[in-house]
Amino acid sequence: MPSTAEGEGSDNWEAGGSVPFGELVWRGFALSLPLILVLGAIAIAILYSLRK
Repeated sequence: MPSTAEGEGSDNWEAGGSVPFGELVWRGFALSLPLILVLGAIAIAILYSLRK
């Protein structure tokens, strides 16, 4: 678990017992966005090289 959970987010952890849904979605989006960008760039490069 990240160390920030002990600080400002401790109320959510104690009350709910799990990560809030919004925070979970935001973490998933933030983690998947670079991967999507990299895969998209690779796909565009492959399509561009095949088109020539």
